[in-house]
Amino acid sequence: MKFIVTSTIAAPVAQVWDVVADFGRLAEWSPTVADSRVVDGSEPRVGLERTLRRAGSQRVVRERIAAYEPDCHLAHEVVEGARFPLKKLRLDWTLQRLGEGTLVSVAVDFKIYLPYGPVGLPVWLVARRKLRKEITAALHALESQFANHPPAGQAIVVA
Repeated sequence: MKFIVTSTIAAPVAQVWDVVADFGRLAEWSPTVADSRVVDGSEPRVGLERTLRRAGSQRVVRERIAAYEPDCHLAHEVVEGARFPLKKLRLDWTLQRLGEGTLVSVAVDFKIYLPYGPVGLPVWLVARRKLRKEITAALHALESQFANHPPAGQAIVVA
């Protein structure tokens, strides 16, 4: 299942990209992540991995960059340690110039382990709502990295 969360940030694409593409420093700006580190290497590239620990959790998650285009697109996916009921999680970050600012879109693609029977749909809905809330919080935190710029738009959910 997919959904997209977007935000307009009052900063140039290059400045926003420098924060988003610094794959090991997610914990420095996202309130949903307590710790994050690049496993091997430092320059963003397809295949680069990081470990992270979500806020309030001791579980270590391993993620890998699945797609990378400098200054415009970074996709990463969980390869190990996804929390139940997630079976698959991929986030595609896309940055586009919007006037003097940047439009940031995060496309979230996820699959969950669906139990049989009528419980499956509520589990899916709860997982989607939680993911949407976490991505929106991360985008708000990303906006706050550029607080010295004029106020930007707020994060909105699309589809």
